[in-house]
Amino acid sequence: MKTETIKILLIEDNPGDARLIQEFLKNQPHRNFDILQAGTLAEGLEQLGSGQIDVVVADLGLPDSQGIETLEKILEKKPTLPVIVVTGLKDELIGITAVQKGAQDFLVKDQFNEELLYRIILYAIERKEAANRRLLTNRILAILNRENVWQQLIHDILIEIKVFTGIEAIGVRIKNEKDYPYFEVTGFDSEFTQEESSLCSRDSSGNRIEDEDGKLQLDCMCGRIIRGRIDQSNPFYSGKRSFWTNSTSKLIAEFPELYSQLFSRNRCRREGYESLALIPLYAGDEVVGLLQLNDRSTNCFNLSKIMFFEEIGSTLGIAFQRMENERELQERIKELNVLHNIAIIAEISSSIGEYAQGIVDMIPMGFQDSEHTCCKLEIDGKIYQTKNCPDSKYLYVSDILYNGRKVGRLDIGITRSPNQTSSTTLLQEEKELIITIAKQIGDYMGRDRSDKIQRIIYNISTYTNTTINLEELVMFIQKQLSDLIDTTNFYIAMYDKDTDQISIPYFADQKDSITSFPAGKTLTAYVIRSRKPLLGKRADLDELAASGKIETIGEKARVWLGIPLQVKSNVIGVFAVQSYTDENAYTENDLTMLEMISQQISISVERKKAESDLRRALEKATESDRVKSAFLANMSHELRTPLNAVIGFSQLIDAETPMDEVLECLSHIHRGGQHLLEIIEDILNISVLEGGSVEVTKTNIQLLPFLDQINEAVKEEKRKIKKAHLDVRFIQGEEELDIWLLTDKEKLKQILMNLLKNALKFTNEGSVEWGARKDVQENRAILKLWIRDTGIGIPEPVREIIFDIFRQANESHTRTHGGTGLGLSVTRKLTELLGGSIWVESEEGKGSTFHVNIPLEGEMVSEKRKLPVEQPDEKLTLSGKIILVAEDEESNFELMEILLTGKGCHILWAKNGHEAIQLCSEHPEIDLVLMDLKMPIVNGYEATAQIRASNPNLPVIAQTAYAMPSDRQEAMEAGCNDLITKPIKTKELYQTIARWLV
Repeated sequence: MKTETIKILLIEDNPGDARLIQEFLKNQPHRNFDILQAGTLAEGLEQLGSGQIDVVVADLGLPDSQGIETLEKILEKKPTLPVIVVTGLKDELIGITAVQKGAQDFLVKDQFNEELLYRIILYAIERKEAANRRLLTNRILAILNRENVWQQLIHDILIEIKVFTGIEAIGVRIKNEKDYPYFEVTGFDSEFTQEESSLCSRDSSGNRIEDEDGKLQLDCMCGRIIRGRIDQSNPFYSGKRSFWTNSTSKLIAEFPELYSQLFSRNRCRREGYESLALIPLYAGDEVVGLLQLNDRSTNCFNLSKIMFFEEIGSTLGIAFQRMENERELQERIKELNVLHNIAIIAEISSSIGEYAQGIVDMIPMGFQDSEHTCCKLEIDGKIYQTKNCPDSKYLYVSDILYNGRKVGRLDIGITRSPNQTSSTTLLQEEKELIITIAKQIGDYMGRDRSDKIQRIIYNISTYTNTTINLEELVMFIQKQLSDLIDTTNFYIAMYDKDTDQISIPYFADQKDSITSFPAGKTLTAYVIRSRKPLLGKRADLDELAASGKIETIGEKARVWLGIPLQVKSNVIGVFAVQSYTDENAYTENDLTMLEMISQQISISVERKKAESDLRRALEKATESDRVKSAFLANMSHELRTPLNAVIGFSQLIDAETPMDEVLECLSHIHRGGQHLLEIIEDILNISVLEGGSVEVTKTNIQLLPFLDQINEAVKEEKRKIKKAHLDVRFIQGEEELDIWLLTDKEKLKQILMNLLKNALKFTNEGSVEWGARKDVQENRAILKLWIRDTGIGIPEPVREIIFDIFRQANESHTRTHGGTGLGLSVTRKLTELLGGSIWVESEEGKGSTFHVNIPLEGEMVSEKRKLPVEQPDEKLTLSGKIILVAEDEESNFELMEILLTGKGCHILWAKNGHEAIQLCSEHPEIDLVLMDLKMPIVNGYEATAQIRASNPNLPVIAQTAYAMPSDRQEAMEAGCNDLITKPIKTKELYQTIARWLV
């Protein structure tokens, strides 16, 4: 699929906001965004004058311009460009005012995401492009209706197209005998026009070559398009046989056979035209000319523009045909007057009935015996005729066609008396006049319907900006469509592909009343899945049901017509009409007409739905802001409480303080520091989990010893928080737990400890009971864990939100229990990372039970293997060992010196990475290196890499204040054997060293 590039001018002085918008648009499917940024309005206006821009996204608050004046200056510079304004003020009136002043849409900072930004940009371009196209079409029609020579009219039209598109060179070819010379050009030089005017192939003598049918052989790609000699399976041809490319160089490289067709005369090649479009001009089924657009730049066209040019080409083709007719009719004044008057009737008629009767009364005046000429016209099943028409055979009949389908007939006869039809034959010129009038009637019907369609599309688009909700919009759509078809039984259905459910925001029906249903095999689902419209009478629907393709719900209709609603490539729903009484209520023409309108309906419905979603998102964001504010207030309290102890007790210690008081103060300081560390770790954990950068490292762990360790840790926690009176019990299920479990040990430990600490925290009297057992659910082995307490319980309204980030059951300032509100959020995310699930059962005042299910992956029956026995700290001896401590902070080194020399080892100190490398080189007897990762001159990563290059077996343990998973990975990649985090825990330090030295 070809990816379209959209060029955006972003006028934003805030680098952060500009970067955010650029990131949002970086990886969008099916679109590439080329973003030019300007920091001031002056820079933006200069950018607008220097290149082709598709859409402008502009902040209303700029250093050199503020408010709506910014928008007005942009539109003054480029009135045809779509502009989306961005404001940091949460004031909807500003956005509405901007839209009223000409903006296509508005965005409020901090209230949009990448999907909404992407959709608004596309919608803005589409709406502005549609408005510009309507304006260009109206201007072209106005020019064609002027009284002027054709050469001047076409010249003016080409100028309008050139201004609208910005294309360098445009030309129109019109059939002249057997050739198609240029009728009018703009942007081509005279030498090009003269050389390329004739399309006829010539032999070596310069004579024109004819084919076997006697037709002049036309040269170049222009000739192939006019003759229709193309292979439409190739991507550079449209459905209406137009040819287009955004890079002739690339096209020739991919399709070498086109070289002789595109550049047989080598003129376009020499001129360097890269973007090229050749649009055949049709008058009915006949190609009467060609619209040619050339530009030296690439990427000037897309399929939507080509289709629009084809609509213009159709108008020009009909206009040229009319020009030819007028030339012929100049010699026949009566016929000319008739056709002219019919055209006037078409302009002033307010309905098809008024138009039909008017032309029936006018037609006889174009015939030689107007007094005795009678006329009968049948349109849409209704008959209109002159007063003197007898009920007898007519002399000449012409079908009236609309889109190739017969919609009526025109009958002409001559009578000598009111009761007798003459056998006089019509002149050939009169027969041709009848054919011309019949064609005009068909054109009028198509134009009338097209005008209604365009008006409906415009009305729906406009109403979308003013309506409050989706139901109001759908009611308005029903009323608009009632001008074209019977919408008595009408509904719009929205499809949710995740649930395979269909909801109906508005349902108008004589028989049924339905609001939602499973998609299943309903007619609506059939259209959604086939992605094609369906017009079916009762017999057709019964046949689909008999084949098993559909199942009927509700009352059966005599005829049903459904059109899929598509936005981009996604079917979002269906709108349908049906009749219970008339199986001919809808036709193929109605289907085609509704297809034309469906795109606007799809966009409007999707936008209104998006607005509803946006309102809900705004409500959620408001709640999120409130929750975050409560969290920050709570966090201030949680941080200041242990800080108060640390700072307060440290101030009490001086040289005269008795030792027993010093020890008591140090105990308080230690507990405060530990509390601070726990808070910081909670914040870091949720930050890493929210960022999606957590990696799961699964290993086989022996389950029962692991659970015993957790139980011991819980007992220690109970002692630490002074709740020794609580009864804490570990209960093993009936199943044998002496198994090996494949999981991430540290994350499972954190899950259990978070829940057990919570249980102890919120339980003042009674017990905390926890346990584990094996189970099978849906043919899958799982480990079921539970933690049950007799604490305060959780009120029902807040049982779900306690797992949300920043949320707590009690968020008031008077709550009894402290905490960051992050523990359960971390626990749920860790559980989900391990492939498990977590939920809570609770009754306020009676306690809570938390359940955790973890998949039993790689379960094995115990082979009586034992976990490695960790040497107790007090028994660890490092006598005779030499350890190099690489640390730039002297206080940190002094701490390490005290901790290590007490175990009998000798310490060397390196104050930076360079000294560490040098000391390792000078002292090959060093047994282990404790390497700080952040140091001056040479950091720990580089120092480790160099030491490892010369001494691959020397253990290097990283010590760092960075605690993210990526930091551990980077340290390991640099060559470290292990890693401990600051603040250093004595037990962890000794155990880590013991792993590598003992």
